[in-house]
Amino acid sequence: MVVRNLAWPDLTLAEVVIVCAGQLGETGRIRLEAAIQAKVPLIAADGGLKHIKGPVEALVGDLDSVTEDIVEASMNVHYDDDSSNTDLVKALKHVASRGWTSVDIIGINGGSLGHQLAIIGAIATSGASMDVCCVLKDGLLANVPEYRNISGQGQPSFSVFSFGETSTVSLKGAKWPLEQETLELSTLGARNVAVNNTKVTNHFATPGLLIALDFNAS
Repeated sequence: MVVRNLAWPDLTLAEVVIVCAGQLGETGRIRLEAAIQAKVPLIAADGGLKHIKGPVEALVGDLDSVTEDIVEASMNVHYDDDSSNTDLVKALKHVASRGWTSVDIIGINGGSLGHQLAIIGAIATSGASMDVCCVLKDGLLANVPEYRNISGQGQPSFSVFSFGETSTVSLKGAKWPLEQETLELSTLGARNVAVNNTKVTNHFATPGLLIALDFNAS
């Protein structure tokens, strides 16, 4: 599958945007405004509805963060009270069921450590058939289905982590390249630099391989 190159602020808009209930930050607001102007479908993950001043494609989740009158006024509500999944996971499943293959996620800044780890878990298990990018206040978090290119403009710092099974990874164009390196959950892929346009290859499309791209190259 074709995935988007990682670059900011030039990250291509996804087919759909999931809006969560956390802090948007300036970057999240920029992304939301761009999506609205481009008429990209918006999926509100429960309380993420508060960030959207207009129609949404769908409202998804256990709906414990929205009032009953708002739910009744929404045209496309997907109630899911499965306590084993977060609202973000439910929203990602809804996106997959609709056939979209690229998604941006905003509104996930802040919250407890457990909340942040749950976000990583949701992205790590999103599957090899979806291009997922989270827009955070200070960087991007993206999955690597089979490969992912990183723009070398500004020589941004980035890290690659395996949050699932052991991955076989190559990095080309980075300050510290890798060639079919076995990557487990460790610091081996931390704090690299895209000195040129960099390609990250996930040789066996192993689930759970993520890139964290910093906006500040220093």
